[in-house]
Amino acid sequence: MKGAAPDTSRSAGFVLPLTRMEGPMRLAGILVLCVCVLLGGCQVSTSERRVMSDQRPQTRKAKWDGDYRLYRVEAEAKRELVSSYRLLKGQVFGFRADGTRRAAVAGTNEVPLGSGRFEWHLVPDEGQFDPILTMAVVGITAAVLTAIGFAAFNAGFELD
Repeated sequence: MKGAAPDTSRSAGFVLPLTRMEGPMRLAGILVLCVCVLLGGCQVSTSERRVMSDQRPQTRKAKWDGDYRLYRVEAEAKRELVSSYRLLKGQVFGFRADGTRRAAVAGTNEVPLGSGRFEWHLVPDEGQFDPILTMAVVGITAAVLTAIGFAAFNAGFELD
């Protein structure tokens, strides 16, 4: 019909492309989006961060491949690089204390420590998949999509 006003009963303003899809196509689009998030995943940040202090001597397995840097900490804002080691996921790093002797451990390397405070920092390699972060993003996305679906259903909108 010429000159007829467009039907605005279903939506007003900006509409996401998924909302214009019909039933099965909309579901397929949402599933493809979720699969892409799962397959692509979330990657670990490559910024340097403190992973261990010598306050309590302990060793643990490296969670990520990357550069593990040992610093002597003189003040909160001042630190001095003592050594740096390339470790792979699963290799041991940390601090050991045997009586009065203290040492930093990185893989098969051991560095005797003098007085003062020491910390291990990590700079992870790029492109490493973080399963915990990915599952959190997928879970939150699923919860939000479910809430939107229930809200639309309860408001009387047709999902098809």
